[in-house]
Amino acid sequence: MSWLALWVGISWAGGAQLSPSDSAPGECLQSFAVVTGEPLPAELVDGQCIARCGGVVQPTSDVAYLLRLEAESYLHIADIQMLKIQRRDLRAQLAEERRPWLHRAQGAGLAGLVTVAIWGGWYYGSNTGR
Repeated sequence: MSWLALWVGISWAGGAQLSPSDSAPGECLQSFAVVTGEPLPAELVDGQCIARCGGVVQPTSDVAYLLRLEAESYLHIADIQMLKIQRRDLRAQLAEERRPWLHRAQGAGLAGLVTVAIWGGWYYGSNTGR
């Protein structure tokens, strides 16, 4: 997580964008948590409060926001894949609907139902003596 903060800090500063495997001169070799009201880690500063290495301290809310954006981008990728599947299915449905209605399963079923209703009505009417 700290490499992300370092990378974002460098890119905001307009410097060269580094990958996490590259190291900047004098950078800290590990991540440190800076907690309100707690002294800074001894590996980060010497006894005179002079930094031993360089890094970026970024507000936790900014890092959380960037991580949320990254997670949402993965959700958008999943949404795009789902929309591609839906588009394919809708195209297949449209190709099916372009066929004459009598040749489709719904049309044939409706035609059969109407035929049975007509014949049934004729048969029922002819047997009641009318």
